[in-house]
Amino acid sequence: MPSACKKMNAVDAKLFSELKLTYQSNKGDKRLIPLLIPSDVVKAMEHLADPEVREQAQVLLDNHFMFPATQKSIYHVNRWHSVNRICKAADVEDPNMLTATKQRHRISTLYAGLDVDPGNPETFYQHMGHTAEINQNVYQAPLAEKEMQHVVSHLL
Repeated sequence: MPSACKKMNAVDAKLFSELKLTYQSNKGDKRLIPLLIPSDVVKAMEHLADPEVREQAQVLLDNHFMFPATQKSIYHVNRWHSVNRICKAADVEDPNMLTATKQRHRISTLYAGLDVDPGNPETFYQHMGHTAEINQNVYQAPLAEKEMQHVVSHLL
C-alpha cells in the first residue's frame, strides 16, 4: 500500500489503489486533462501498447497514440465515432445522445446534487476541464429540488 493511502479513509484508500491517474492534452489548448484508468484495464492497455501487437494491427511505427488508427495512419481513433458505432451495434435507442458534452452535463448535475464539502470544488471543475462558471451555466442542469427547498418555500 502506498504511504499516501495510510493517511486516507478506507473509501479513499480503496479508490486510490484501484485507479491509475494520467494526463492527456486538452483539445484546442495546452491544458492537461486528468484521465482515470481502472486498474483492471491496465493489462489490456499494456497489450495495446505492445510493439508486436501494434505491428500486427498495422499501426504506424511513429504513431504514439494510445488508441491509434490502423492501416498505417498517423491519426488516433475518433472517440465519438467509436462510441457511436458501439452504441449502434448494441441497439442503443438513441446513440447520438451519448456525447462527451452530455456526459459532462450529467456528471456536473449529479455532482451538484451531492452533499459534498463545498470547500474545494475547483478540483472537480479542473478534472472536468472547465470552471465553476462553465459548470453552473453550461453543464449543470437547473436543480429544481434545491430551487423548491431554498427559494419557493420562502416565497410562499
